[in-house]
Amino acid sequence: MFDDDLERALERAYGADEHAKAAVRADVVAMHDHDTLDAGSVHGLIARNLWDALRSLGVSGGRMLVLGQDAELFAGLPVEQRRLRAGDHGGFTAPIPAATMSRAGMAPHPDLRLRAWHSGQDEGRYDVVVAVPGYTDVVLHRAKAATERRAEQILGLIGCLANTEPGGYTAGLVSRDVLDDADVDSRRLLTEFGDLVGALRLPSGALRDNPGTDSVVDLMILRRHDGTPLQPHPFLAAPVQDLRGEQVRVNQYFLDHPNHVLGRLSARTSPWGPPEPVVHATSLGLDRDLTAGLAAITSFARDAGLTATTQQPPSLDAPIDATLVHRSDLNAVRRRIQSLRDAATGPANEHPPTQPHEGPPAPPEGPDPRSPRRDDGTGPHL
Repeated sequence: MFDDDLERALERAYGADEHAKAAVRADVVAMHDHDTLDAGSVHGLIARNLWDALRSLGVSGGRMLVLGQDAELFAGLPVEQRRLRAGDHGGFTAPIPAATMSRAGMAPHPDLRLRAWHSGQDEGRYDVVVAVPGYTDVVLHRAKAATERRAEQILGLIGCLANTEPGGYTAGLVSRDVLDDADVDSRRLLTEFGDLVGALRLPSGALRDNPGTDSVVDLMILRRHDGTPLQPHPFLAAPVQDLRGEQVRVNQYFLDHPNHVLGRLSARTSPWGPPEPVVHATSLGLDRDLTAGLAAITSFARDAGLTATTQQPPSLDAPIDATLVHRSDLNAVRRRIQSLRDAATGPANEHPPTQPHEGPPAPPEGPDPRSPRRDDGTGPHL
């Protein structure tokens, strides 16, 4: 794995510092393992739970933008329908389907038609943006490399929030130091664009259970605000904590919400630098832990007024979740739906036919005026 060119480069860069050379070699091995190990099944599991949570938050239409590793899976496609190689990076846009697959274990959006997205193309903002940067779970042994990775992820989240409709969501699967690093100012930049709806800290090795790719990873959900942040959670500070005798920084959010750490929080020493936190998985399994954690986040978000409020056109044919509607309000809801239908179909009925006929009037020619989606399938006008 280590050819002569690499060794000569290490000699020029570090001279007699064998410790620094060993750190670079360890990083190269970890990144190689990251590239060769397929995390597709876990990415698909996270995507399924994430989209269920977004539906609970009120996302029922609009457009999505998905960027990063296994972007097709995070858009909702099943593993067998992805076209990119496992772990490849991509960018895709798609209309958000009105509903997800409800069967257990199913990908949320099978047969979804994705369109390639390229940096620089301007198509307005999106209702949901999902970002999965590379090497999030790699244990980097060089402080400079870890700092550069964290800065890239912070800037990536800011870019995603900038492309999110106010009232929409950015979700990111990021390295734990995005939240845990002592640099408060970088997290303060996020608050200029969005509010933290919630975060889940995944078990060590959840994506790729291998030495060097078992760094802690966080799933963050942020809601783009309109310039007036609600600040539902304090997540700027990351105070030092004593974990089994080791001093490590842990974000205040996880201290306030220990149940959002999907396992037992501990620490391990490192010959390359300070100790780092680790999360030992529970016996319930990642799927059940994700479901419970995201349910707690969405419940809080509904109470805190952090549900989706983008200008996504309503689907008049979408079923109503009866558990969210008081029985005494059902008639009012039905009347409201009927009024929306009447308003949507009104222009087609303003000119009655001149010749009498039996049966219902013929449907108007052209696209169904009830449908909020454009004929080209690219999604609603936002």
